[in-house]
Amino acid sequence: MQHVLFFIDSLNFSGGTFKVFDSYITDGKTVSITIGSDVNINFQNSSDRFVLISNTGWWNNPELNLVINGDLKISGNSSAIFASNVGRGEENIVINGDFEIQGGNNAIGGSTSLGSQQHDISVLINGNMTQTGGQFYYSVNEGNVDYNIQNNLIQTGGTQNLTYQDAAAKLNIGGQYLQSGGTFNFHASTGNTSLSDSVFVQGNFSQSNGVLRFDNAQGSSNISQNVLILNSDSILLSGNGIITHANHLTTNTVFGKILFNKNGISTFQRATSTHDLQQVEMVVGSLTTLDVKSSIQPLLIASHVSSAPAVNNVFTINGVLDMGLQRIMARQQGNYYSQLSVGATGKIKTMNPNGFYSTSAASTINTLIAGNNRMNFWLDAQSIIEYNGTQNQNITGIPNGIVNAVSNKYGKLQINFAGVNNINFVKPEADSVVFVRSGLMLTSGELNLNADHIANTNGLSIVLENGCQILHASGYIRSETIDGSARIHLSSQQSVNYEIPFGFNSTTYIPFKYQCSSGCDWVSLATYRSLPDNTPFPPG
Repeated sequence: MQHVLFFIDSLNFSGGTFKVFDSYITDGKTVSITIGSDVNINFQNSSDRFVLISNTGWWNNPELNLVINGDLKISGNSSAIFASNVGRGEENIVINGDFEIQGGNNAIGGSTSLGSQQHDISVLINGNMTQTGGQFYYSVNEGNVDYNIQNNLIQTGGTQNLTYQDAAAKLNIGGQYLQSGGTFNFHASTGNTSLSDSVFVQGNFSQSNGVLRFDNAQGSSNISQNVLILNSDSILLSGNGIITHANHLTTNTVFGKILFNKNGISTFQRATSTHDLQQVEMVVGSLTTLDVKSSIQPLLIASHVSSAPAVNNVFTINGVLDMGLQRIMARQQGNYYSQLSVGATGKIKTMNPNGFYSTSAASTINTLIAGNNRMNFWLDAQSIIEYNGTQNQNITGIPNGIVNAVSNKYGKLQINFAGVNNINFVKPEADSVVFVRSGLMLTSGELNLNADHIANTNGLSIVLENGCQILHASGYIRSETIDGSARIHLSSQQSVNYEIPFGFNSTTYIPFKYQCSSGCDWVSLATYRSLPDNTPFPPG
């Protein structure tokens, strides 16, 4: 016997037991089943069974090739069983229509009730996958699992389980992920796993209710990190939806992971304060701009009981995070900690008048977790924080609450201000608190080293360290205090030409060129506009 071939024109099942191949094959030959149109399964009783390859013996290894040239619909009693192949041979399944689950206890790649053997699975669904009730296991046993849903995954109820035991699963959703109810588990068993599961969403992602759980197992060792990769134009989090991990509210250090991976702009909207994120880290990919400007609620990130940054660093920006006027808030849990980091290719853009991080005002980063200053940040020396507001903005600095480390100093500080010329400006929050390690980028607008445009003596100096470079487009630095207290403190590099782009206003540019040839040390620079006879003289 070379192969076992079945052709069924259409199939309607409404109770009892249905088996296609109940014998066994030990040499891996193929059982091919082709159904010409729709398959409708409506379970009436808990004892109903629909099993294509039903022998669970370890020696039974037929390969299943199943093609359904229509829709597959399963409904009815939630305890009845659908299983494709409980043997040890691999499965290749193509559904050329929609796959709809309304009831039953359903599984590809084995059965939690009947028993099954390890094998690989490949499934292609050329329509939508929709679930309103029942259970569905994408896979049960170990093995490689590869699913492609060409259109949308829509879940309003029931439970979906990508893996149950230790399998390496990949689910690609070519359309949208739309969850308004039910539970989606990456890994459903409470046993630990060493292999990672991944879900890729190419279309928009929306969760308005229900639970998306990265793992049902707790632990820190021998447990994998499962990943949700969003190549989405739009991400919408709303209602009472929850994205979580079984390690939530434990000391365990494994998190779920969301990677924002769009090559371009992904618009992020958290529409309700009740949508929750628990024990999940997030990463903005290097080619992604995550646009949070229009979000109704703050961007929520996770928090953890550990005070160690290696554990509680839950948000990494390697691309662009465009915050506009919106804020970043850690999950509010008593005695918890959180941190975000900006990598060498990362940038955060803010229009917030109160700046990036301030313990005295509502800045871009909410510094408090349950009333305590336990939210921190880390900046790579090549990272960029961009101030791009339209009204006066404070440039925050250090020390500022718990932040007072080298990694809390700006790597590159970009001023790309769009306020009204000669009226609005960006200024340091206080004197000598703004430290820049690598580059001051004056793209547009006024960096004012004073609290206003009055020539008083209350300058707000900034510090440019480690040979920090100054890049000038159309922006400028306004110094203009009579006592010279509005200064640039510069640690220059030998034989490097510096041009300090001072200006009195948007049309009066006062460039100052400086080069240290040897014995370079700190230099402080300031300007003050005077009459042709150089009066009034500065004090002293």
